[in-house]
Amino acid sequence: MFRALKTLLQDSLCWGLFFLLILTVAAGITTVFERYEKFDQYRQRLIRMEYDIALLHQELDQKNEWVQRLKSDPTAWEQVAREKMNYLRPDELLVTFAPASE
Repeated sequence: MFRALKTLLQDSLCWGLFFLLILTVAAGITTVFERYEKFDQYRQRLIRMEYDIALLHQELDQKNEWVQRLKSDPTAWEQVAREKMNYLRPDELLVTFAPASE
């Protein structure tokens, strides 16, 4: 009887340790997946930010080109005056359209 009890306790201890090991591994795997998910979110955010930076660089290049054109080309000044101040040449006619009302 003592041997049977001892064997049962040893088996129970082994099974208990086995289940504890399984739970520990499962918790570790869960933690790894959660961290990978956070890493993936940060990576996607970084990609979006890099895309936004590229767009801003492109916009900056376009504005720098426009500044250079304004510095060197008098027709660029004329274009600005026409667009912003509605200036017309003597032989031109300005046509404006009212928004459609519903």
